[in-house]
Amino acid sequence: MMPKKLTQELAVLIAEKFLTNGFNRSKALKEVGYGKAYSVGTKAHKLFENPLIKDAMAKIMARNADAVDVQVSEIVRGFREIAFPSDGTKVLNSDRNTALAGLAKYKNMFIDRFSFEQTQQDEKLTESQKLEAKILAALRIKFGDDIKAEILRRENPSPFTDADILKG
Repeated sequence: MMPKKLTQELAVLIAEKFLTNGFNRSKALKEVGYGKAYSVGTKAHKLFENPLIKDAMAKIMARNADAVDVQVSEIVRGFREIAFPSDGTKVLNSDRNTALAGLAKYKNMFIDRFSFEQTQQDEKLTESQKLEAKILAALRIKFGDDIKAEILRRENPSPFTDADILKG
């Protein structure tokens, strides 16, 4: 069976079911009374594109986001308590390592910092020069110190093809 008209109340109910059942459209529609034929495929997709359902989902998600909002200081405090328990609680090493990694990320200990200064020379590069610089940077990242060998290989390709090599 299929409800005849999508009302605001029905849209809210569908949105609640969808957001609490693991984002399963078909299951949400069946739970509110839609038949199997209407709860799968194109009809279900079109129904979830309806502004009433979209708005209901957005409102529920915004309400939930406000309810679970935490401060950075609360997260850091939690990590500290796991990494360095103040009450003598035994903590698994894996949990301690995860907490320490979280604290280190918060303190930006694992970020490489580069300082780039824009010079007048940078502004004078042509588009082809900029493209060439991007290609060279990508090659350097990919091949590291072997970049010269890779450039030479690309500039002087082997005179032999795969077919030549297979023939012997």
